[in-house]
Amino acid sequence: VVAVVNRGLSPRAIALARGAGAGGATVLHGRGSGAHDLHLLRMDIGKEKEVVFFLCKTGVSREVASALHRGLDLSGAGSGAVFVMPSGVYGMGKPLAIGEREMTPQERAEHAGE
Repeated sequence: VVAVVNRGLSPRAIALARGAGAGGATVLHGRGSGAHDLHLLRMDIGKEKEVVFFLCKTGVSREVASALHRGLDLSGAGSGAVFVMPSGVYGMGKPLAIGEREMTPQERAEHAGE
């Protein structure tokens, strides 16, 4: 799930997404560098935005996107956008399938005999 939000709203976006079932997030801070604003998916991306990436299980991605759209009121012009796209993870020791995550040390200890 990818959310493009006004600068400073990423902590709120992360809280909303976690409440809907997302795990961690990656936030990219952006500032326009040209004379014109960026236009993406028929939306104006102003000069001060944050792009928040959430790696979610497929089953919760729609709920996460919906919670972000409602909770951040992304329906107005220039307010931002949220969209869902498929992904995979590479370069982390071993590839993870879409929606998978590595176990925490506590989870590994609890499932050691399995």
